[in-house]
Formats: sequence, structure tokens, C-alpha cells
Amino acid sequence: MCDMLKLIKPQIKQIEYRPYYFATIHRPYNTDDICRLKKILEIFNELDKKVIFTIHPRTTASMKTYNMNQEDYSNIEFILQSDM
Repeated sequence: MCDMLKLIKPQIKQIEYRPYYFATIHRPYNTDDICRLKKILEIFNELDKKVIFTIHPRTTASMKTYNMNQEDYSNIEFILQSDM
């Protein structure tokens, strides 16, 4: 997690002055089960602060498979890990 924070820091510099949560999930246990993935994203979306979510390509693929749209989660800022 610390390494990911170091990699992503330049991309989130513009929101550092606001409190936020930082998250990443990529384990098959969480991403390959549509109910579990939806629940995690719903919880992130309902949090009291913005969620910076460095989304792993595996999670992106699962969302596409399940016809889930990032735009449906307004409290989550998705940043693709391969963009770093």
C-alpha cells in the first residue's frame, strides 16, 4: 500500500488539501464475485469523504464483464494502475 501511495501521489496532488480515503482492491476473492465487488463499490460510494481508488486492470475487466460503470459511483475517483 505504501508503494502505491508513492506511485499515485503526483496524480492526486490537486486534492491533497481535502480529506479522502485511498483504496485498491484486486484479489480475485473481491473482484471475481459480482455481489462482493458491487457491495465494496457501494460502500466506497457512500463514505463521507472522496475515495481515491487505484483500480487494478483485473478490477476494470471485472467491472466491464459485470456491466458496471465507473460513472455510477460519483464519490469514487478511479485511477487505472497501469497509468502510473
